[in-house]
Amino acid sequence: PHAKEMAEYILKKRFKLVLVGGVSGQTAAYMVKAVLKEKGVPIEAMPTFLTLGRANLKQRMPERTGGVYLTPKDIANFLRKKYPHQIKNTNQKLFILEESIESGYAMTKLKKAVKLLGFKKVKTGALTVNPDKKLFLRINFVGAYYRTLTCLWGRRRDALSERKLNKLRETRTRIRKAVKKP
Repeated sequence: PHAKEMAEYILKKRFKLVLVGGVSGQTAAYMVKAVLKEKGVPIEAMPTFLTLGRANLKQRMPERTGGVYLTPKDIANFLRKKYPHQIKNTNQKLFILEESIESGYAMTKLKKAVKLLGFKKVKTGALTVNPDKKLFLRINFVGAYYRTLTCLWGRRRDALSERKLNKLRETRTRIRKAVKKP
């Protein structure tokens, strides 16, 4: 339900660009795209999703995770190289999408990166957020609040029951399969 609400928020606010934060944000992006397709949004009305691929926004030791540790400046440079035409107009509305925000570390880096690019109309959102971080980070869209987050990757399990966690995993798998089909 939160992905549906986020998709409706993105449509209502008429965001042209959606920046997906790192690996964990990919699942949220799949869900939002699936909802937009299900709603019958024409391709030309769809926002452009900018992804960082396998970028590791949280870990300080990339050799342990196999990811690449990025600073805000690295993120801005990556976006300039990968999406030069899409980010040329910095007057466009941009939405930063995350799956979950617990510490706010990754979201802070993404906000700094888009500021370096010159974007001024930036809003942020996540499917799950630690309530202590909402005001600090000025999050505009929150799907649900959790003190100790249980995200789809199952890092912590004390906020949701095993049954709910399994249901989330099944949903993630179904959405990924649906989005990958031509």
